[in-house]
Amino acid sequence: EVSAQRNWTLGIGFFPRISVAARGTDARRDPRDRFSIVERDLSANASLVLMPEFGLRPAIGMTLLDVAGEAANYTARVMTVTKTLGARTRITAGLGSGAHLLDGVFGGVEWAPCEWARVIAEYDGRGGNFALRVAPFPTLSERLGGQLSVTLAHRELQGQSYAVSARFPLGAG
Repeated sequence: EVSAQRNWTLGIGFFPRISVAARGTDARRDPRDRFSIVERDLSANASLVLMPEFGLRPAIGMTLLDVAGEAANYTARVMTVTKTLGARTRITAGLGSGAHLLDGVFGGVEWAPCEWARVIAEYDGRGGNFALRVAPFPTLSERLGGQLSVTLAHRELQGQSYAVSARFPLGAG
């Protein structure tokens, strides 16, 4: 049984509608014991926005998870529909076919009470998840030309988790 899992992801959006990502996973029975590894996985993911959101029409996207790598531990094929409601709320619904995750119907709601915080509630096909994502340094983010954020989450089946992320545009825009 896994008691700790670390994920590293590097994603790049080549065009406005296409992105790819590489993911490394290290799952352990005991987070303090580097020899208690249950699973290691390197994988590649690809996403395509089939139709961008426009007017009343929602965005429609397709994602392939774990399409390349030695093991297929996180393989899934996913279709999503996303719609922005007003200036602060976004809803997503999807249908997936996966080995361990996103298998069946899933969805979520993201609400931004202010420009630097997001409250997220989602159902991933197996259980409910709740998160708070904050971008605590808006001035620093503006200076760097990107966005730094921290996400604190409670996942019904896995417990507490956190993520630190940095997003930066490449090239002139």
